Amino acid sequence: MLNPNPATNQVNISYVLMENMHSATIKIANTNGIVVKTELLNNQQGTITINTQDFAVGQYSVQLLSSSNELLDSKVLIIQ
Repeated sequence: MLNPNPATNQVNISYVLMENMHSATIKIANTNGIVVKTELLNNQQGTITINTQDFAVGQYSVQLLSSSNELLDSKVLIIQ
């Protein structure tokens, strides 16, 4: 879950991993596919806050990836 969306200064990303997962990665990429932020998740569930002040206005893909790089979830984040 992304909150707020659209975002201006920061976005909170809430996640819950499957029971057998102990880590995952969140990647945020711009519309050109360039990864602008990567965060390693070491907890089964939680919320992380990402500072978006330096992100250009536009749409971003937020992906939750397993430790084996399997796509678990994907959302669209809008920065205004």
